[in-house]
Amino acid sequence: MQGITTHQSNRGVSLIEAVIYVAIFAMVFAIVVNTVVVLSDLHGKTKAKKEVLTETRLGIERMLQEIRFAQSIDVAASSFGVDPGTLKVNTTIASDDDTPVTRTFFLQNGSLVIREGPSTDIPLTSGITISRLVFYNSTQATTSAVHFEVTAEVGSGVRRAERAFEGGAVLRRSY
Repeated sequence: MQGITTHQSNRGVSLIEAVIYVAIFAMVFAIVVNTVVVLSDLHGKTKAKKEVLTETRLGIERMLQEIRFAQSIDVAASSFGVDPGTLKVNTTIASDDDTPVTRTFFLQNGSLVIREGPSTDIPLTSGITISRLVFYNSTQATTSAVHFEVTAEVGSGVRRAERAFEGGAVLRRSY
């Protein structure tokens, strides 16, 4: 009887197979890296939009509250229809304190600021840049009102966000 011989293949990976494996791995790796970069940029832009919306809304809400509570507009000390504008209103310290005080809204170093009285400046926005602030006097015969436009921005490059806001308020104590 003859012995049975078996042939074991010690054959390795051919050059063509190796090139194909490397090409497939490179394509998968490129797709994964691209997806991570796109998602990172998207997250950054979404975060910037949220920051612009939140910070600007807080500043505008405070400004609207103060305008509504005011008794009159100091037209001579305000700048209407120009950028950056200034609005000065005559009001009182609080609803239960009738001590007269003025409040002025303006831009300072890209931040929306309120000046209470002669010298106390309080920033109403932080972390964003207000690039446009325009006030319009909408006073009628018996009522005073103010309309305004605000543009805010944050970030740079792909992660930059900008948004324009408009608003207005009637001075409730003016009628």
